[in-house]
Amino acid sequence: MRIGKAFLFTFLYYIGLEILSLLDVVYIFSSSDNYEVFLWIFSFLELVKSLIAAILLVVILKSIRGLSSYSFKFRTFESDHIFLAIGCGFLMVYLRALNNYCIYQLPWMPPYVEIGSGFVDFQYHYIPEIIATTLVVPVTEELLFRGYLFKKMLKKYEVYLAIALSSILFAAVHANFYSFGVSSMINTIFIFLAGLIAGSIYLKTRKIMYPILFHVSWSLFINLSSYLKMPFL
Repeated sequence: MRIGKAFLFTFLYYIGLEILSLLDVVYIFSSSDNYEVFLWIFSFLELVKSLIAAILLVVILKSIRGLSSYSFKFRTFESDHIFLAIGCGFLMVYLRALNNYCIYQLPWMPPYVEIGSGFVDFQYHYIPEIIATTLVVPVTEELLFRGYLFKKMLKKYEVYLAIALSSILFAAVHANFYSFGVSSMINTIFIFLAGLIAGSIYLKTRKIMYPILFHVSWSLFINLSSYLKMPFL
């Protein structure tokens, strides 16, 4: 797959996410006066949007035979690859802390607040959103960026170019184009590095389940860092 086609595929995915964001009108125009209900609606909408995106992507990939060569049999997993994926996911917490530290060094930002210095009280209405961000979204994005785009680009480009291009596309989808500035750029670089790690894991293992495990672990550990004290942070 050439970069033009990969860019078009990524752009259509991004547009699809923007269209799904129109579902937020359900939250905006909700007539409930109960703030707790608003929070539940918002959380469920995040889960619903992520599930719709996942289903549509799987249907599209299956229709173009983009998933035909993957095995999801757990008995084929290797323990060292599992530890590699989870360990890299845990490492992302510290890269995230470094990312935040860099952002808060900007002269117009407030003083830096370390991860863990102010924990969020867990509320049950977080659960649907946590499921979306730690499970559904990671699986969806890895199937697209590593399982399809990166794998296809490996057939057209050298390994290092393919992993860089797929990581750039991965970062572009997460970029905040509505208020793009230095802090947004630093966040985008962080996502780009995550894409490089996920791509490297796929190169080493040649199985999509390990980048998925990395991404799930990364999202899970970063979510947990909001509620629990992480070592050395």
